[in-house]
Amino acid sequence: MNRVKIAVRGSLISLIYSRMLNLDAYELDHSAALTLVSTDVETAILGFDDLHEVWANLAQLIIAIWLLEVQVSWACIGPIIIAIGESFRFLQVTIFK
Repeated sequence: MNRVKIAVRGSLISLIYSRMLNLDAYELDHSAALTLVSTDVETAILGFDDLHEVWANLAQLIIAIWLLEVQVSWACIGPIIIAIGESFRFLQVTIFK
């Protein structure tokens, strides 16, 4: 995963610098845009960690539900409904905050 992050970081920075070099001097204040490049690229790279966690947690959730279903049969629906309800509640809180 670190190799991918390093490759993406290098690609993003080179893409941003090449686009900056092709702009007119009157279109943009170069110093303001270039100082934010490292911060923006680092934020994008941190998003890759979260993306990796999402698919891993989804796989873990599917396996846990299957194991719960094997043990307690139809009673596994209760925790599923609670988890989905709490997820929607969390999304509402974060979106409308």
